[in-house]
Amino acid sequence: MNVIKTFSPLLKEAKLIDDLPVVIRVNKFDEASAKSFSSLMSRAQSTGQPIVPVIIDSYGGQVYSLMSMISDIQHSKIPVATIVQGKAMSCGVVLASCGAVGQRYVTENRLRKMLKHETGLIEKRIERKNQPDKMFFCYANTVATVDFAKKYNGHGWVGIRFQIDPKKKYNEIILHVRFKENTASQQQETLGVLGTNLIYSAFYHYDTPKKIIKYLYDHLNSDQIEIDTVNLEGPIFKDVDNRILSLELVKNGMTDAVMFGPDGNNLLPAAALYKKNILALRGRFRPVTKVNEEMYENSLEMFINERHVDKKDTIVIFEITMVDLTTDGEIDEKDFMDRAKLLGSLGETVLITNFREYYRLVEYFSLYTKKKVGLTMGVNNLVRIFDPKYYTHLSGGILEAFGKLFFKNMRIYLYPMLNEKNEIVNSDNLKVHPRMKELYKFLKFNGKVVDLNNYNLKSLKIYSHEVLRQIKENTKGWESLLPKAVASKIKKFKFFGYNK
Repeated sequence: MNVIKTFSPLLKEAKLIDDLPVVIRVNKFDEASAKSFSSLMSRAQSTGQPIVPVIIDSYGGQVYSLMSMISDIQHSKIPVATIVQGKAMSCGVVLASCGAVGQRYVTENRLRKMLKHETGLIEKRIERKNQPDKMFFCYANTVATVDFAKKYNGHGWVGIRFQIDPKKKYNEIILHVRFKENTASQQQETLGVLGTNLIYSAFYHYDTPKKIIKYLYDHLNSDQIEIDTVNLEGPIFKDVDNRILSLELVKNGMTDAVMFGPDGNNLLPAAALYKKNILALRGRFRPVTKVNEEMYENSLEMFINERHVDKKDTIVIFEITMVDLTTDGEIDEKDFMDRAKLLGSLGETVLITNFREYYRLVEYFSLYTKKKVGLTMGVNNLVRIFDPKYYTHLSGGILEAFGKLFFKNMRIYLYPMLNEKNEIVNSDNLKVHPRMKELYKFLKFNGKVVDLNNYNLKSLKIYSHEVLRQIKENTKGWESLLPKAVASKIKKFKFFGYNK
């Protein structure tokens, strides 16, 4: 038997196939379960298997039994993968957190397998020929609730697989949620309401996807649960772009940030950012100009040359705030999609946020990584960061914000600008708020602000709003202000009002 093949590599996709010599299932936390767990862990050490899967589906139980299991895991000579199959509450979520790094699973893949398995059973048990007009559906979730120490609030995947036509393929709605309540019972009740809302929305609002999002919060609020990822798939959703739905999540206050990859599919931020070095570029990207290109290339080169930064463990994020998507209080969805598709075609990962202040963005990244974080920005943005008026809502003012912004592994990569006198302004000669001069000097002296020196002087005279006007008016020569790949894609797909 090839155990490596069965769980390859180290349960990377959490394939729950009971082909390994020892697979441990935990449903209870009592004396008998603890003894059985210890016995199975001992047996697993001698089988030659590369990993011990611990599959959890439990409401919790006795803490002393949990501690016994944790001790067995800590003394194991081979990695232990913890997999939530169904629910993990109280002691269950603590045990789930004890799996080897990268081997803790409350996964989307697991949810999809559950949905396909259950609909397969329905199809098998209810023969189509006897029920030709029946439409089938299946609802499932896999979650980990708050632990007894209140250290982990819990999260999970929720989904429905359903038909609206018995002759057509199934459709799917997949959500990732983060619990905000501080007891397992409250989270369980909230999950039940969400599940009911999801089933209702799927059958009664499938033709208006934005209403699906809206009705998920019926009798719920954002203080109870956060939805940070949504994906709609299937024949009835073939014309739906999930990026628009991601935008709706942020717009309606259901989450503070959503992420999608170059392929246009929504990503789970917690998974994409987990233990990664992060380089973030904030901008309107309307469109991506040679300035953006230089900022990206130069800062990335400097970032990956930093100590303890491995390119393989580095992710570059193009962040757009809701403020930068809004014109006269409204969001132009076509304009948003033009930007999203353009960045996607360039192979970039996009983050949409409600974080007007940079410190909130860095604070968000710190939830998922302790590694290095870099922010690439222009001089004007750095000057605004040092203006105290943006922090009057904080009890600690600007010092509180800077404590969150300039943590030990964060650095700003500064792109210069031209002032009214046609002089280059960089970190050496920029002017911050008078009361912040000494604080700025301190941060610069300690290497928290570094200049991007490899720039083209001509690029400093490029302004995105002017480029956008030229594109709409098809002014001769606008292509030279953009990277070649960007200009060709704007022409090909007629982004940003280009109409030749």
